[in-house]
Formats: sequence, C-alpha cells, structure tokens
Amino acid sequence: MQVFKFVIRGLEFVEKHGLPLAKQIYYTDLKEDGKPYTIQLIKELRDHVPLLEFRINWEGFGAFRSVFFEYCREDHQFLVFARAIVKQTTYSADFEQIVQETEQLYMDFINNPEKYITLTGADHNETS
Repeated sequence: MQVFKFVIRGLEFVEKHGLPLAKQIYYTDLKEDGKPYTIQLIKELRDHVPLLEFRINWEGFGAFRSVFFEYCREDHQFLVFARAIVKQTTYSADFEQIVQETEQLYMDFINNPEKYITLTGADHNETS
C-alpha cells in the first residue's frame, strides 16, 4: 500500500510541478514510520530518448517502473504511459522488453496519435 500511495502522490507531484521541473527536483514524502522518503521520480532513459521512466523504490518490494513519453499538441501536454513493472534487480530483461515495446509504440503514436487518444475538442479542454 505504501508504494501505491507514493505512485499516486508522485503522479500528483508531476502534475503540480510539470514534467521539466519534475525531472530536475527530488520528490520527498514521509513513510508510514515517519521517516523521509526521497527519490528522483522522473528519469530520462538515456539510450532510449525520448522515453522516460517514472520511479518508486521500496526495500523488500522492489523498484516500480513505468515507461512513458510526452506528447504535446497545441497548448496541451499528454504523458503517455505504456506499461509498468516491479523490478527486483537493477537489470531486468522484462523491463528492457517494455522499453523496446514502448519505443515501437512511440513511433506509431507520433505517426497517428488519433489511433490512441481522442484529440477532438483539445482546443476546448475536452480530451478523452
């Protein structure tokens, strides 16, 4: 439950601060025991630009990772989350597979975003 709470609060943090700032500053919260929890929530996947990862680490549980990318259209920013995983080790073949799938998704998405999201009414804040 603690990881779930940090995921929700972390997404709220990204929404509040925006993606550029959320990549630069650390997210800080309190654990259930009252001790501080600090992490860089958003990291660029260096070898897989423009993909990003949303991160929560929790000892004994693993490392929650969700791969996503940013899509901007007019004055609207969309964060497109592809898949998530809980990694038990630094290197994970399953995570690498998700990265590869997300790279393919990204290319298809950029070529045809309407295949994935409804953009009609985006000028009027009525996205689906």
